[in-house]
Amino acid sequence: MPESDIQRTKDYDKVKHDIKYKPSQGIVTRAEAVSVVAPVKAGSQAEVDSSFIVMTPDGAETPVTVERKLYVVADDQKETQVTFPGHTSEQHTVEPGEQKDTVHVPIPQDAKPGSKYRVAFSVTAGDNPPSVASQTFSVE
Repeated sequence: MPESDIQRTKDYDKVKHDIKYKPSQGIVTRAEAVSVVAPVKAGSQAEVDSSFIVMTPDGAETPVTVERKLYVVADDQKETQVTFPGHTSEQHTVEPGEQKDTVHVPIPQDAKPGSKYRVAFSVTAGDNPPSVASQTFSVE
């Protein structure tokens, strides 16, 4: 089962400057990027890194919901959602700023070279709709 490891990578002041955040915007959450460390081989684990920002008006910690979904991409580009191994939805309380979430996704032993997957990552806080980022990767 993949374990989530969330670490803050940029502090509140740095992100505030970078995105020109103003406290009047309220709580802001944004999925920034998803990357998969290559190569991904059958019978191994794909390392998936997702980055996101969370900003609060007063710089206080806030609860966020992180969700992950996994899809198999067929040759015709149709996607089929498959069970994400581990927790698909997690609650965390994070300090405002940029966060990096790392999980390891087991790749089946019988995955054929060229098999494609897409991992989707979403984050939400407060009453905001989820912000989603995704990445497609292939088995070598």
